[in-house]
Order: sequence, then structure tokens, then C-alpha cells
Amino acid sequence: MKKSTALLTLFSAFVTSSAFADWTIASGYTSYVDRDNVLDVTLGAVHTGIGYEYQFEGFRVIPELKMGIGVNDDKVGTVEASLDYFVSLNLRGAYEISSSSRLFLQPSLNRSKTSASQLRVSENDWELGLGAGFEFDVSEQSSIEFSFDHYEDKWLYSAGIRYRF
Repeated sequence: MKKSTALLTLFSAFVTSSAFADWTIASGYTSYVDRDNVLDVTLGAVHTGIGYEYQFEGFRVIPELKMGIGVNDDKVGTVEASLDYFVSLNLRGAYEISSSSRLFLQPSLNRSKTSASQLRVSENDWELGLGAGFEFDVSEQSSIEFSFDHYEDKWLYSAGIRYRF
């Protein structure tokens, strides 16, 4: 009896919190800065992401899958570096500083594939990271956002738009 009551309470809490949840789609540009022992390069990528936003009083939580593909390569001497793709799983926690703006932190797990010609170097690994940013509503359903994420020797600076439906 206690187990079924606990499960019913947990299910009720999920259904109640889901009523305040919204799907989100984000899109934007990411500057991918890789500072390692071999090359210091800055690459550009376009990204898109999908998440599910849970709203609480003064706080929001968004688990999100974000994917990007390289659009700008970098050349250092005769070596050309490129970003093939990146994928990240984020768990954003956003604190509302006003009715239309939020600060957020997001731990994330990122995988990217970069390569450098001439050196025959290719990276393709998973890394844990931490990001932070600012989001500002431009309408009831959309907002602009600016963020940065740090993974070991990589920095990602992003600007984009988020749409809620």
C-alpha cells in the first residue's frame, strides 16, 4: 500500500509539473575556440537544439540536446583546422532575474569531431563541461540568448534564439 501511494504521489507530481512544461527549439551561431598543445584555433559552427522546459516559480529547468556543424575553418600556417560536428547534452538551470530575463548555468556532456590537415590529427571524444549565460525574452514565445561553455581546453561562445511552443 505504501509503495502504490508513493508511486501515485510521484506520478501526480510529474503530471502537475508537466502542465507547466514547454518544448523549446534553439538555433544560433557558436564560436568554437580550441586551445591545446598542438594548435590554437577558432572555428565557427551553426547549432540547433531541442529541449523541454519545466517552469517553477522564479526558476526553470531545461534538459536539452544541442547539435552543431562547422561552417568556418581556421588556418595556422599551412595547417587547416575544421570542426565537423559537435553534440552536447545540457541540463540548464535558469534563475529569473525579471519577468523577461534569466541567468543560467548548464552542466553538459559534449562530443565534437575536429581535424587538422597536414598533421593528420583528429579529435572525437566526450568531455564534461560547464556553461553559463543570459536569456532575454523578445516575445511570449521567443527569446535571445548568449552563452559560453568550457570543456577542458575548449571554449564555446554562442548567440542564438529560442522558441517555445
